Amino acid sequence: AAKPPQTPPKVELHLKHGQKPGEIHLSVPAAATMAQVKVLLIQKLGRGSVDRVQLVKKVGNTFTPYDDEELLGGRREIHVLGMTLTPAVPRAGDAAGAGGEEAAEHERLDGVPAHV
Repeated sequence: AAKPPQTPPKVELHLKHGQKPGEIHLSVPAAATMAQVKVLLIQKLGRGSVDRVQLVKKVGNTFTPYDDEELLGGRREIHVLGMTLTPAVPRAGDAAGAGGEEAAEHERLDGVPAHV
């Protein structure tokens, strides 16, 4: 009999902004690559772009980016550049920067709690 696929073990990752206040905890697969961590971070925050987000390590007074293919390994704290680390909260009437359909969607949802 085939065994059901096992869920890969997850680890708690602490992401801190490199230059501004802000941090977030994220549960990620222990075998995740940095590219996968970026995608999970963007999904959790509800905004951002994989092209703009950088996961970096602090070396002296500078930040050195991790390669997307690099494995998370034993790291449990990573610095982030390229986005603020607070969840996206649509504001009433804030359609700037949103596409036409998205803007219409936000307008229809005004006044409706985001978490039902």
